[in-house]
Amino acid sequence: MLGTVVGAGQKCLGRTICCLDLDHRHEASLAAVRLLGATESATRLGYRGTMTTPSSPVCDLAEVDRFHLRRCVDLAERALAEGDEPFGSLLVDASGTVRFEDRNRIKDGDATQHPEFAIARWAAQNLTPAERAASVVYTSGEHCAMCSAAHAWVGLGRIVFATSTEQLMGWLAEWGVTPGPVRPLPIGSVAPGVEVCGPDPELTDRVHSLHAQLHHVDAG
Repeated sequence: MLGTVVGAGQKCLGRTICCLDLDHRHEASLAAVRLLGATESATRLGYRGTMTTPSSPVCDLAEVDRFHLRRCVDLAERALAEGDEPFGSLLVDASGTVRFEDRNRIKDGDATQHPEFAIARWAAQNLTPAERAASVVYTSGEHCAMCSAAHAWVGLGRIVFATSTEQLMGWLAEWGVTPGPVRPLPIGSVAPGVEVCGPDPELTDRVHSLHAQLHHVDAG
């Protein structure tokens, strides 16, 4: 169920924002492997793909990027606190205005309720093609295959993520978490025309801790 859409004049974090009331949605996207030492266990568990160890961002992250990524992790924390998986995302237009934000909302049984998927749907209904192409999507975790496809089909612009599919898959493999029903692919394997930026090493520990809490393991 969607929350109530807030009018575009409401102030949020000092910026004009149109967002959902943070109650009900989801980001159950699984990712790939961060640690080279986890490759064997990841393969055994079904987390297959290119295994690398990202030590620095694939691109240069500006402070404004990190500002929005921190908000995404805040949304992920809110999701976890309310019984959902810890993922949060937001959409920023060409002027730098946050137009929409949401978090994971799968707890009621709809595993498609990812915040990135919600962003794609909202953008298709509320933005022109040119506005969508000029927008940036920020997210606490790299898009899953479903969300990457939705992003590309509606013609959204750059994606900036705090943690990668590779990192998340590494954590899940180390913890012995059963893989999901969809292969964990990086964005570029699903939507090769979409520009991506991430991960952000400054947020790795925060996101790692959230997923550790979700799976009831010691973050160490």
